Amino acid sequence: MEEMELHKIEVHKDGIWEETEYHTIQIDDRFRMFHPDGTPFIDSDNQHVLHAASEPFFDEELGVWLVYIK
Repeated sequence: MEEMELHKIEVHKDGIWEETEYHTIQIDDRFRMFHPDGTPFIDSDNQHVLHAASEPFFDEELGVWLVYIK
């Protein structure tokens, strides 16, 4: 099986960006993601800093962690 490359996740806490695991994001967290090659993830609204609107959840069908964003 091929190893999946992971995105780097950073959450904004107390004025600084801290690297974290995707499943630890909490509602209202400001976070950003970076592709495995280091480029920033940009959402469909052309935003790099995202705001969590839900707790992360694991999608069994896709096999990945997801979170709703504002």
